[in-house]
Amino acid sequence: MKKNKISNSILNRMKDKVSEISHLKEQEGEIKEQYISKIDYKELEIDETLVDDLILWEERALISIKSIKKNLIDLGRVFKNANELLANQKNGTFRLWYEKLGFKKDFVYMCLKRYGFYMELEDKKIYEIPDKTIKEISKLKDISKEKLREIINAEKPTEVIKEINSVKPNLFLEKVKEKEIDEIILQIENHYREIKALKLKLKRLKEEI
Repeated sequence: MKKNKISNSILNRMKDKVSEISHLKEQEGEIKEQYISKIDYKELEIDETLVDDLILWEERALISIKSIKKNLIDLGRVFKNANELLANQKNGTFRLWYEKLGFKKDFVYMCLKRYGFYMELEDKKIYEIPDKTIKEISKLKDISKEKLREIINAEKPTEVIKEINSVKPNLFLEKVKEKEIDEIILQIENHYREIKALKLKLKRLKEEI
């Protein structure tokens, strides 16, 4: 009886495992059925016999991109925390730390820049922007979150950055002009006070005569 109980227990566990595997396979099948290709293969005039395989690789590519994004976010977090921990150590310690791990300066600081923008916007789209554009964004000063979102969601982010840069000189000139106007008004007020003082002095002199 005892052997039968053990055998039944093992058998039940095997059945459960088989059921679990079957369920996972069904889920995988559902996921693959749900995937809709983002490419018009007819427009590309690709051989129809290759399309099914290409769609599988297309799906795999997008899964890999998601994985890369996640890894870059994790690396950005790692570099940020390590940099903060080493901030009070002697100069160059952070550089030595990441170089010992095999990372290059440009890559590390690009990760830090991206992660900074990601934390500010909480939008993974920042990881779809080219490195060159990230550098251009970093040069912008006093940029609002709204403008930053507009850049990363634009079809051509560099065009939006050019527009922002073209507006800034005009704003600078306006501020210069405003400052000049304020200075002129101040000078007029000072001259008015001087004229008023001179008039009073002249009045007293006339009264003394």
